[in-house]
Amino acid sequence: MIAFLFRLVGCLLLASGTVFAIGDIARSLSAETIRLTSVAEGAALLAGSGLVDIAGWTSAPPPLGTVWQTVSQWPAAPSLAVLAILFLLAGRRRPEPEFYR
Repeated sequence: MIAFLFRLVGCLLLASGTVFAIGDIARSLSAETIRLTSVAEGAALLAGSGLVDIAGWTSAPPPLGTVWQTVSQWPAAPSLAVLAILFLLAGRRRPEPEFYR
């Protein structure tokens, strides 16, 4: 059951990373320059829709605030893709050993 949840979250993260990548490609083509959406811009988009409240993230205590300041500058599409791959690897099915067959 836990493996299923890891795979589900991994697939959803990969889908949202793909959406951000397509948006970055469309914006880069229209502006004729490379334009990548940062994690902070993606979180702001979710906050604008009412799904996430990011007001407290920037003023968090030093460990969390420092991590957020670092991560918020990363591009969203590759960050979500790497996170999705980690979740998919955590939820993968282990091959059954040969001596049990």
